[in-house]
Amino acid sequence: MSQHLFLSIENLQLTESNLKKHFEKSIKVVYQNSVYLSLQNVKLTDQLLEIACSYLQNGDFLTSVELNLRENKIGSQGANDIASLIAKLPSVRSVKINFWQNQIGDKGLQLFAEKVIQSQSLEKISLNIEDNQISSEGLQSFCEILQKMKQLTTLALYIRGNKVDQRGLAGVSKVLKGFTNLINLKLSLCGISLNHQCLEEISLNLNNNKLQSLYLDLQQCKIKDGLSSLGKLLACSTQLYDLYLNLERNAIEQSGIIDFFNPLLGCQSNLSTIEINLKANKIGKEGSIELSNAIRKLNSTLKSISLAFSKVECVDMVDIIESIANITYLQQLCLSLRSQEIRLELIQALGNILSQPQMLANIKLDLRGQTQLTSELFQVWIPYFKNLKPNLKSINLDLSQTELQYEEIFELAELILEQQNLHTFVYYHDCGYIQEEIKQSALKNKNLICFELTNEEDDLLF
Repeated sequence: MSQHLFLSIENLQLTESNLKKHFEKSIKVVYQNSVYLSLQNVKLTDQLLEIACSYLQNGDFLTSVELNLRENKIGSQGANDIASLIAKLPSVRSVKINFWQNQIGDKGLQLFAEKVIQSQSLEKISLNIEDNQISSEGLQSFCEILQKMKQLTTLALYIRGNKVDQRGLAGVSKVLKGFTNLINLKLSLCGISLNHQCLEEISLNLNNNKLQSLYLDLQQCKIKDGLSSLGKLLACSTQLYDLYLNLERNAIEQSGIIDFFNPLLGCQSNLSTIEINLKANKIGKEGSIELSNAIRKLNSTLKSISLAFSKVECVDMVDIIESIANITYLQQLCLSLRSQEIRLELIQALGNILSQPQMLANIKLDLRGQTQLTSELFQVWIPYFKNLKPNLKSINLDLSQTELQYEEIFELAELILEQQNLHTFVYYHDCGYIQEEIKQSALKNKNLICFELTNEEDDLLF
């Protein structure tokens, strides 16, 4: 019998009879280790959810439960039923629940917390409560109860789309201080205004020497300054290896970037993965220089770097890319340059990226909408793809909505597909009629495992 159970019922009107029909046919969890259940956009009510939970309650061997319940009509009682189920599973260690766009409210969030803390085995919680009519008081109450779970090693909270302000975030900040065993933390605070004091409190309470991975989504949080406290946190977190930071649309200027990166220059950091989204900010020349210096400082530890920019001067972007090209152990690179100024020097720097880092295995370049990527510049770039490093196994390129001709799109695809070491090639473009020709070229590469052609929007960062 399979140890993993997967059931997906989405985008339909679910009734009690067809819910039972689906579950009686598919749900047998007596000996399963993990369950993934998606009931997305099926008009799920508390009454129907109670029935669904009844089919999972005999999972004595379940260690992992993932429930996608987004876009339904779940209220406080449904949230309570889910938490009661989790509390009854004696072996569960990991729970991931997506409540996005329901109506659990403050009462449902409190009931969920009161029940879920009864689990003695639970170590990892991921909870999406976005757009659920939750207030600051409700979030504070939830956090005060949740902090009793001292055993948690992984916590992910997605909060945006609720009536949460600084008071609610104060509750989040306090609960972080209590999790002394926390290793992985993910906080999505997108759209919630953060003042300097609030950001400083969060940073201080994150000062946990055991934290190894940190993901902060601070998009549109009206952060203009106050990043120095976050920079100091990173500087003193000696066990932190992975950093994911979304600062898009915050009107951050170059002084804020300097405040953020400067503490890193004076410490011995062990960061191996950096993903930073700086789109729609004004990091300026001095901010760009500070970023380049930080990358050079982390040269000996960095293995993966992902960056997104907008309107950085070309000469400064070249300096950033050159600092990346010299990273000794770089294995993965993602650059989003959608609104970046493109000149010959930048094209040459991007070309050098393909040949310099000896260990580079995965590269993603997002140039969607780049009208400055002309045929003349493209012809300068093409030769760099003729002698790719044998370590390069995966290429992801977005050249859609550019000024490139069909022939040029096809020429580049042909060159890349000639690389026999390549395992993965994802190509975004607008040239539908040459798709079959590119597919035929892909069939000739016997080592290719994953191949995708598309023109659909896909932001490579966050």
